[in-house]
Amino acid sequence: INKEILKVLNENKDLKTQDVLTFVGAVSNPYPVMKNSDLGVLTSKTEGYCMAVIEQLSLSSPLVTTNFQSISEQMTHKKEGLISQMDVESVAENILQMIEDNDGIYTICKSELKKTEFSNDLAYQQFLKAVE
Repeated sequence: INKEILKVLNENKDLKTQDVLTFVGAVSNPYPVMKNSDLGVLTSKTEGYCMAVIEQLSLSSPLVTTNFQSISEQMTHKKEGLISQMDVESVAENILQMIEDNDGIYTICKSELKKTEFSNDLAYQQFLKAVE
């Protein structure tokens, strides 16, 4: 473990957030972890067609993501999750908004994801749309 990772793990412990923030490390199959998570967070600066978005959403787990160029091709703000500005503060605010759910946005997104069907064909059509 490098110094930065150790620092983050210690901060998690000091802030007593281990019950809401889990660091699992490298795993050979991330899907069970993703499926059992309440929320996914993606902080990319750039992406093409992002498989991590489809994987997270197909497991009916809302997503907080940054507003990279192609994200609007794959999800809608306040439907499958929240799209943040490209800064730490915006991402943190959206994570808190989802966790606290005071405005019901987490509940809305969770409900929308349960109604949405994800398939390879749909992913392929979204990919084709993204590369047009």
